Amino acid sequence: MWTEKVIIDKLNEIISNINHFPTIFELKENNTYLVHKIYKFGGINKFRYLMNYEPIFKPKNYWTDEKIIEELKIICKKLNHFPSNNEIIELKRNDLQGAIIKSGGYIRFLGLLGYTVLDYKKIYSEKMSYNGKRGKNSEKIVKQILKDYCILHNLPEPKYNVKLSKGSVLEFVCNTNKTIGIDVTNTENKSIIYHKFTKKKYQDFLDELWIVVFSDSFSKEDYIKWNKESPENVKIFHIDMFIKEINYSVNQNLQNKINKYCTCSFHTKEELNKTN
Repeated sequence: MWTEKVIIDKLNEIISNINHFPTIFELKENNTYLVHKIYKFGGINKFRYLMNYEPIFKPKNYWTDEKIIEELKIICKKLNHFPSNNEIIELKRNDLQGAIIKSGGYIRFLGLLGYTVLDYKKIYSEKMSYNGKRGKNSEKIVKQILKDYCILHNLPEPKYNVKLSKGSVLEFVCNTNKTIGIDVTNTENKSIIYHKFTKKKYQDFLDELWIVVFSDSFSKEDYIKWNKESPENVKIFHIDMFIKEINYSVNQNLQNKINKYCTCSFHTKEELNKTN
């Protein structure tokens, strides 16, 4: 029977795995039925209060221009640039995001903090360039590992950018005694991992789908959870787990590159030029 105590016990189980009070999105990933019960028994803020966590919803009239600017300055200092809407969401600051939109939007606060639209566009042009370079370099690493592995085991060379269906292209497909497709991702977003096998459904066209993740944003428990919840022919690895799975030998230079591309942080153009 569901009671406040049962809900608190369930929340404590989740907190012990992720080391913080879960967001609504994280709760939905863990247990949608629990979310329903939380709302039925008074809402997320009630349980944050009962468990001695700060409420996520601020009181009425809390968000003044001055308060928004104060919060944005902290984030700007952390990121070294004015944040995008996606970065605000990634920081789990949906409260601040809503306040910005209701109070005039990002362009207005861009000006109030002394940034220009040109500054904003320049930063995000560089960020797109950085993310693209990081993604391509991660794919290059996996490509070289796969080529070496296939040569060592006298297997056909992997196929690259294989079209599985209309609008569905996979980076690598290897033919051993079964057809294994490999998707490489640098995402910090958990929903993107789920998207690979719930929306894209690459695994429907393969004997196995392996998702190789270059990201230090996820815990060991995340990978255990994904592998438990995904279809039987889907395996999800951190790049280091993938290397261990195929018993590949990595030298220090390659490991340094892997560590670099697993770091989910933006670099400016000057830093970007050093990542060759």
